Amino acid sequence: MTAPQLPNTSPPLPLQTLPYYTPIPTSTQGAWRTGKTLIIAQNAVLPDCCVKCNLPTGGARYRHNITWYPWYLLLMFLYPRFGLIVLLILYLVLKKTFPLNIAVCPRHRRQRRVRIAAAFVTMLAGIYVLIFGVAHFRTPIALVGTLLIAAAFLIAATARILRPIKIDKTRGYFRGASPEFLDTLPGLATLPD
Repeated sequence: MTAPQLPNTSPPLPLQTLPYYTPIPTSTQGAWRTGKTLIIAQNAVLPDCCVKCNLPTGGARYRHNITWYPWYLLLMFLYPRFGLIVLLILYLVLKKTFPLNIAVCPRHRRQRRVRIAAAFVTMLAGIYVLIFGVAHFRTPIALVGTLLIAAAFLIAATARILRPIKIDKTRGYFRGASPEFLDTLPGLATLPD
């Protein structure tokens, strides 16, 4: 004969979070910070505050697909014969895109548009001066045109709202957000792998 089963009267054990298994806390926003790095989950909805100054935007959003690739791809320029072909193939294979949907105030939108326009005008002037210098065999003038073209790329680089550091399958890691905006987000102790 078997002993009768007693009913289980003990309370259920609470579920515990394993910190080594769940490195990122769950959040309804889908955005975190660690130091100066902003971590955004794909399709996350960020608050309606400008990422550059933390002022309310009134619903104005900046939507853009950000493309990221590893920095070491640029070393292919050092290989003179097939460097550009290898660079193009590796870029197409290794690039990652991330749909960015953030709030930006009118002041920073205008600042971005002005910088893009300045880069475009500087590029056109550089091309004109370079062609003029080469056509008239004036090496110093052609050098000035080359410097203007390089300056146009530098101006265009300052027009970015956020700079991607890394993009993986589920998250994007960015720099360039204001400390005030980052302080409104939950923090992480270290960057997850």
